[in-house]
Amino acid sequence: MRTTSLLMAFMVIAFLTGCKPATQPEAKPTSSTLNTFIEGATGKTALDAGKRAEETIRRVSAQHETELNEALGE
Repeated sequence: MRTTSLLMAFMVIAFLTGCKPATQPEAKPTSSTLNTFIEGATGKTALDAGKRAEETIRRVSAQHETELNEALGE
């Protein structure tokens, strides 16, 4: 009788733990080593950095021009 109770308890615990949905942490999308190598070899990385720098320079220049015009009263 005691063996049956232990067996039933074990089966209930096994059933309850087996019914939980599997949770996996979300993986961040990462660039593979091959993609990183190709982008570096073709100059894509440097080109992207240059484009970002150009956008920043244009934005800062426009802001400076606006502030200068305001200061001169134009």
